[in-house]
Amino acid sequence: MIDPMNEDVSPLGQAAKWVPRVRAGRPVAPSTLWRWATAGLNGVRLETIKIGGTTCTSREALRRFFAALNGQPAEDPARKTRHDDAVERELVARGI
Repeated sequence: MIDPMNEDVSPLGQAAKWVPRVRAGRPVAPSTLWRWATAGLNGVRLETIKIGGTTCTSREALRRFFAALNGQPAEDPARKTRHDDAVERELVARGI
């Protein structure tokens, strides 16, 4: 689920520019992201959120979408936070 307060969210038209150009150097069309969100790809759907009537997605949602397509585990944000907290504690303990 997209968290608009903690993720880099943009309309599908802008988000399409984030996707690498892999088909003969051509950019990915916003309609492709719409299709990934509505019909999905190989049983995986791109997460979207409505903000003021505009359909948006996030960089993080695109990462989760591509990870799922490639059979990779989704990144657990809570795990990352715990890791960041542990690193912060270690730095404080070392006086850095």
